[in-house]
Amino acid sequence: MFPHNLQPSTRNQRAMTQGKIIEYIDHGKFVCTICLQDKGNSLRLFTPSNREVKLPPKRAILISQKSINTEKPREELVEILRQTEYLRIRLMEGINIKELWELVRDENEHFDNKYLAHLVFGQDITDDHLSAVVRALFGDHLHFKMKDGRFLANSEEKVDPILKQREEEALREERLNYGSAWLKDIQDGKSPDDPPHKEYIVDLLVQLALYGTDTPDAKYGKELLSKAGISGIQKARDLLIRLGIWEEDENLDLLRFGIETSFTEKQLSESARLAAIEPCFDGREDLRDLFVITIDGPLTQDFDDAVSLEMVDDELHLGIHIADVAGIISPDSIIDKEAAKRATTLYLARRQIPMIPHDLSHDTLSLIQGRDRPAISLLARFDKSGKLLNYRFAASVIKVHRKLTYEEVDEILGAENRPSDLNLQPMEKLAEMLPEMYQMSRRLQQDRINQDALSISLPW
Repeated sequence: MFPHNLQPSTRNQRAMTQGKIIEYIDHGKFVCTICLQDKGNSLRLFTPSNREVKLPPKRAILISQKSINTEKPREELVEILRQTEYLRIRLMEGINIKELWELVRDENEHFDNKYLAHLVFGQDITDDHLSAVVRALFGDHLHFKMKDGRFLANSEEKVDPILKQREEEALREERLNYGSAWLKDIQDGKSPDDPPHKEYIVDLLVQLALYGTDTPDAKYGKELLSKAGISGIQKARDLLIRLGIWEEDENLDLLRFGIETSFTEKQLSESARLAAIEPCFDGREDLRDLFVITIDGPLTQDFDDAVSLEMVDDELHLGIHIADVAGIISPDSIIDKEAAKRATTLYLARRQIPMIPHDLSHDTLSLIQGRDRPAISLLARFDKSGKLLNYRFAASVIKVHRKLTYEEVDEILGAENRPSDLNLQPMEKLAEMLPEMYQMSRRLQQDRINQDALSISLPW
């Protein structure tokens, strides 16, 4: 029976234990022995190493039904124990514990090893089969728990999380082994084949290079690099450059903030379709006769705002004209959603990251000089003192008559010799328009200051 609690009672009972194969556990391992003598309070056992040990009866895990003649030569007894051990291990290795657990997990009762052995091996059960079941369940620590010599199947709620954890640990170890070997070859200047889990390993390197010890997987990343013989997580960036994932001057801030630097094929295809559509100006107020100008930096390619100013009797008629993006891009379209996600065009030291694709931002939706363009116009009337008299918004069509840079405007306003590349008619308009715009801006700025506006000076 399992377990077998020996009671130090009669001499006859003790004699029945002599010659039995007794198993006990020592340092987590099963030891198969033959009982040479039962003294009631201790067992004298013969081990496979041809030694004798004394064992308290309560440590006996399994006691066989069959008996061995203890008068046989010691060498023969050793061989019997070795053969028994070999057979029981082989039987144990053939047990599918998960299948056994699935058979009994819903029964919610305790089972002895004999019942479970019948489920695994059928009707013809021997001491070896009983031992194999106990050995298998003892080494499992997952599907069954033992109490008072009987086994209870653990619930799915307890088993599944542990199984998942084990699977994750196995996957982690696999990634460490393959990944570290691959990175070592890369570090050594070799060109190894891509390993399993390459995408995961590269992503881990990216996280290390971007966030250092602040990434949740920093400890795992350090272990991966250390196993590859690479010291310091700062080497992650060098590895990414070697792999061709990053350029030497990769902008890490763009990556840290998750800023998209390109458009998908679907977005570009939709942008090209919209750019090819001839704009419709039906229902728009025609403001193409207004002398409209743009003022931007010398490298600007997307012109999204323009201005006009006219003197009409004693009034100043100011027009602020913004490219009508919604006139071309429909709300909730893929281009609109991407633009909303980006929020703005980013102007960096050596590159520009547009909010919408170039064929729209630099052409169809750009207020290019000499081109008819849809716009949203704010049309305001001021008296000469700068007091706002009236204003209105209009869906319009405009044409930019002159593209100016900030430097050109400054030169026109301040220089005696005006730029020679400006022909006479626009020059006359500009000579009238720009000083008046400048004075109006100063008056409006002063009005804001008088109303306690916050003035912030920025360095240039």
